[in-house]
Amino acid sequence: MSKLDCACVHLWRLPRLALPMLAFVLLVVRPALPVEALPYGQGLLWRIEAPGGTVSHLFGTMHAADSRVATPPAAVADVLDAAESLTVEVVMTPAVRQSLAEAMVLREGRMLGELVGPALLERAFDVGGRYGLQPWQTRALAPWALATLFAVPPAEVGRRETGAPILDDVLQDGAARRGLPLYSLESADEQIAVFTDMSEADQVALLRLAVDEHPRVGWWWEQLVEAYLARDVAGYIELMFEQTAPDDQDLAERFLERLIDARNAVMVERMGPRLSEGGALVAVGALHLPGERGILRLLEQRGHAILRVY
Repeated sequence: MSKLDCACVHLWRLPRLALPMLAFVLLVVRPALPVEALPYGQGLLWRIEAPGGTVSHLFGTMHAADSRVATPPAAVADVLDAAESLTVEVVMTPAVRQSLAEAMVLREGRMLGELVGPALLERAFDVGGRYGLQPWQTRALAPWALATLFAVPPAEVGRRETGAPILDDVLQDGAARRGLPLYSLESADEQIAVFTDMSEADQVALLRLAVDEHPRVGWWWEQLVEAYLARDVAGYIELMFEQTAPDDQDLAERFLERLIDARNAVMVERMGPRLSEGGALVAVGALHLPGERGILRLLEQRGHAILRVY
């Protein structure tokens, strides 16, 4: 096995954590409504009645392996037990996980130091060591890949590496045991492109932010878990406002559009057939749900009746 293959093996559990973590960092710069006025800012499980009268449910997840989060609430378990299908961001298979992990590795003989310079490289070595990465492994990874890793506390990554499933995987496994149809809202290639299509300069800026903020990542993650367990999605966003924002506001807005808003529009379009059929449970990261450009508002604008369940 080559060193690059080893880097992929070490990281193969991590890609499902990447998207929400970057969204957390970058949402801080969005000009937004006051948190208390955020549309659909409270609640995780929503009843969705389509214009034709069929009923489904939408659940906001936190992509975490923490047992407090990864055990579905009773209300969600009941909905899954009665569901006729499950739709998630990406149906995870070993092949999909491997593809995502391979995309995190620099190609064509390139190394991280060529992109970030010696000072940031040394800092990346230091933070990477907290995750068990050797310098040669850190050198082999793309800046965006390290940024997503460093936005998750080492303890949470450790849970994943010992086999603890994230909440999304628990739902998928439960649906598979029942023989339910499983649907994806995005392909693995689309999720990869969210990051790989960024310019190298933008990726480096993202890595620098992740390294700067890393001393607080454990504390911050715990606050996010507590807000999630309280079903306080608006509280998530309040925590984001407390994070240090990038100096480049335009850069952060581009990331936000790519990571959240553009994906919301695609997800709403693709979940349409399932909602028309009825009996669907759709599970996506909770931060996709609220706000004027969130999934719930977009569904409301399409004539769906929205009711909070939990």
